[in-house]
Amino acid sequence: MRLWQSAMISLAKSEKVTAAMQASAFMQRFASQFVGGTDGSQALDAVAHLRERGIRTSLFCLGEYIRDADLVEHCVLDLLHILPKLGEKGLDTHVSIDPTQMGASIDWALCVANVNRIADGVAQLATSQRKVLMLDMEDSSLTDATLNLWNALHAAGYPVAITIQAYLRRSERDIRHLVEAGATVRLVKGALAEKADVAYRARSDVDASYRALTEILLSADAKTQGVFPAFGTHDERMIAHATERANANGWTNEQWEIEMLYGVRDALQRELVAKGHRLRLYMPFGKNFWPYSIRRIGESPQNLQFVLRAMRDVNHGNPQS
Repeated sequence: MRLWQSAMISLAKSEKVTAAMQASAFMQRFASQFVGGTDGSQALDAVAHLRERGIRTSLFCLGEYIRDADLVEHCVLDLLHILPKLGEKGLDTHVSIDPTQMGASIDWALCVANVNRIADGVAQLATSQRKVLMLDMEDSSLTDATLNLWNALHAAGYPVAITIQAYLRRSERDIRHLVEAGATVRLVKGALAEKADVAYRARSDVDASYRALTEILLSADAKTQGVFPAFGTHDERMIAHATERANANGWTNEQWEIEMLYGVRDALQRELVAKGHRLRLYMPFGKNFWPYSIRRIGESPQNLQFVLRAMRDVNHGNPQS
């Protein structure tokens, strides 16, 4: 599993592979199933369409492992441009950003400055809708820095949220700190190639950690502290566990949510909405789709089967709805 993840991350970071894949017309067609648009205008249309179906979104401007300052600036400007348009359309203001997208691979100070620019843009937006700037979590070398950045933004009063990876051995300690702070927390399993002393490797251990952290996030204490949990998962067992704990502790459906990837398991998405769950889709937009796409494959070898089926559908002219 770790070898698989390492290989996929290497492909994601390769500038030569990225250039070749993004120049392929076939790969562009394939990626269009999982990307909300090549620019902000297309993404806004997709966000509005999903909202009509009762589905919320978290926008992510495609760009990971960027080592070019001009590309970093392009991502920042794209997000700053789209923020007021979300407000004008009465849509949720919920955007996700990666540290390496904001310049962490170049200089951490550049990353912090850019994240603050986005945070200002979110905070100043005039809207009646909930406003959230979600910090994504990347590999463990950036965990402390990302949490410190969340702490600083939270202390300054920004509407900032944080992603926690259940496979990291440290995550229970981090979750308990965030609960005390009344944070908005997205819980994911995590899928990078970490060492055994840093992360759980066995699927059963990761699942056990996810369940345990779910129980903390949906505890009576977390509810009292004003925590807003979001469970990033396509695993129906984890969704069922979260639902059971939420019901047991008196959480309403509007006090927590499930987050899934845009373009993945559409039937399950419809089912969750029909049951009254608050559902959000992580929706990337932009042209730099390869690093994002290959990281999704890298989360699990089983994901490759889904991708191959999707590629077959594209080849037959039957793109996923």
